Amino acid sequence: MNEMLMLFSGALLAWMADWLFSFWRRSQEDSRRRDARLLLKRHGLTPQRYLATIGEEDLELRSALDAFAFTGYVITDSKGQVVGKLLPTLKKGPHLRLVVSND
Repeated sequence: MNEMLMLFSGALLAWMADWLFSFWRRSQEDSRRRDARLLLKRHGLTPQRYLATIGEEDLELRSALDAFAFTGYVITDSKGQVVGKLLPTLKKGPHLRLVVSND
């Protein structure tokens, strides 16, 4: 019984350490992106997300486009036109709230 308790507590400790490390790594990445976004903004640039599968109906072609989704490639057609679109950015503002009456 004592061995099971030590095994459980060791697994719990390892899980907590992994969670803390991934939280720290995520916060470092967010901080780096925030600083980079501010630097780009000072130079008059805006980072945009691009998704090649927007507007594509063929499932086989969509899965092929998904393979290159966020790898840094821009997909072009035979005419040199970019396939897909930029994802819209959401404006921060007041959020709609659902109000339920108890009447």
